[in-house]
Amino acid sequence: MDRCPSAVVTSQRKVCPQCRQPLKQARPGQSGAVGAQIIAEPDIIAAWHLSSSCPASCQQARYWCGFVEFRMLRQNKRCTLRKEIDLPDPDYFFLNSRTGLARSWLRRWRYRMYLHRASFQGEGILLRLLNAAVRYHIRHQLREGWLREILCRRAAEAGVDVSKTLHEHVLNGTAEKLIAANWIWYEPLMFARRFAQMQAAGDRQDILAIDGNCKLHRRTCGMPFAEVVPSPHLNKLLLRGCSARPHGRDTLCWKHAHDRDRPQQHRAETIARHRLKKALHTDGDVCHFEVQLEGFRGWQPACTIKEEVLAKYFASQADKNIRRRRQCKVEARAQKWTGLRPRRAKTFLAPWHSAQPREKSTCGTHKEGRKDAHAAARTAGFLFAVTESGLLLDVMELIGAESLSQRFHFAAQCAHRLPSLTCIVHDDSCHLKAMCLRNQADSPVAAWLANFDFIIDEFHAAGHSGAWCKETCLPSLQRNKEVLNGFPTEIAESVNSQFSPLGHCFHHYGPWFAQLVLQELADVHNLSRLQSLQDKKRGSEKKRKREVAASAADK
Repeated sequence: MDRCPSAVVTSQRKVCPQCRQPLKQARPGQSGAVGAQIIAEPDIIAAWHLSSSCPASCQQARYWCGFVEFRMLRQNKRCTLRKEIDLPDPDYFFLNSRTGLARSWLRRWRYRMYLHRASFQGEGILLRLLNAAVRYHIRHQLREGWLREILCRRAAEAGVDVSKTLHEHVLNGTAEKLIAANWIWYEPLMFARRFAQMQAAGDRQDILAIDGNCKLHRRTCGMPFAEVVPSPHLNKLLLRGCSARPHGRDTLCWKHAHDRDRPQQHRAETIARHRLKKALHTDGDVCHFEVQLEGFRGWQPACTIKEEVLAKYFASQADKNIRRRRQCKVEARAQKWTGLRPRRAKTFLAPWHSAQPREKSTCGTHKEGRKDAHAAARTAGFLFAVTESGLLLDVMELIGAESLSQRFHFAAQCAHRLPSLTCIVHDDSCHLKAMCLRNQADSPVAAWLANFDFIIDEFHAAGHSGAWCKETCLPSLQRNKEVLNGFPTEIAESVNSQFSPLGHCFHHYGPWFAQLVLQELADVHNLSRLQSLQDKKRGSEKKRKREVAASAADK
């Protein structure tokens, strides 16, 4: 950093909010003044950051540019610092007294992520190459600054109460916990923005295209059947794999790695195999998941086995199979495979059970076979709901394989949020339709979904050869043509192709941060689509006026 900072920043507050006395401001080079770096691409601004304090010390607080720092004394006589937003600066956003970011850079960043495929890691490397004085771990500071500033902006849109509550803790704690605590208002706010954008585009509200994108995957724990997600619209519980990030270079998250390394105390109960009968189950159902003990031929509910035995079995199997997969990749690279990639060994992860939907349709397009489940055992993607003009209306994270149960859960969520919805376009509509028919008695939303029209998109129609599918779901049927009424069935594939190049950005994100980034990128995508629609409308209007003027001149 330069020895002579070229700028001076300080708090906009001039009087103490408690005693109303004028605040005492530090001078450069004195106590209370620190050298700060401000990221303002393409420049790095070196500035004096001057604090202000009350001369009466009524609050034990220091006022910095955009935030206030309180000194808290704990019972063990150790002091901790707590920061709150205070009179936000219009030009800069400070994470702490030494690191700040220009708001112009923060406002442009989400557009650069979507349009230029920028990443925090690449931006940090570029800044360090341009200026050697940039501190280490700059990419973490860029990520933290953008996250906290975007939450402050969204809280201002949500209302005064949300904004006031957020300002008290937005500069404290980890990013994942901060997003999790504020997701209850953030996600509905972003959905309301996307719904308003759909209305502005004039898109149909009775039809959506649903597709999954597993290229936007991140590292997840390899532990299967670890999370139970409530599905209130279906009156069911969804069983899925662990969505946490692996601990360091380990294969599992911290919790399940601890279960794997725990010594086995119950040698009499050794699990040999397991099977999942249904991922969507009711609260009182105990036979949805069964295990077989060594030395026994019969299957028994997993609830009859001690939890520590189950945890160690799954964690050990997950760790062993993930390490085997890594070793196969190393051996393949050592052998310099130039043709087809070697077939990976199947993982222990059993496919999600959907035997009855498979019996209903004989198409070979099912995504839950062992060859699909073993490839997606540790990936997490997203499910998209796309409108007629290519706008993203709803998104949901996908854990592990693109299971039928998770797609059914997402379809129910879309139906609940869009009451006028009557038709869904999907590349595996035959199996999804059969799943809806099978579970129509579980809830009103499930019964409503069973009456939907499920149509296959044109891109995947050639792969559907089942008799029932040909009679019901193909887009070439006259009845389905009337329902589509010009709806572009491949629109979801087109939108997916625009998000797939962003996979390198998501690989190391945490579970909550990945969802927040996708919410913001979906908003940018919709704004870009709306702008292109307006440009086309303006161009067609100009063309029509020229034709009218030309015809009038000929007369």
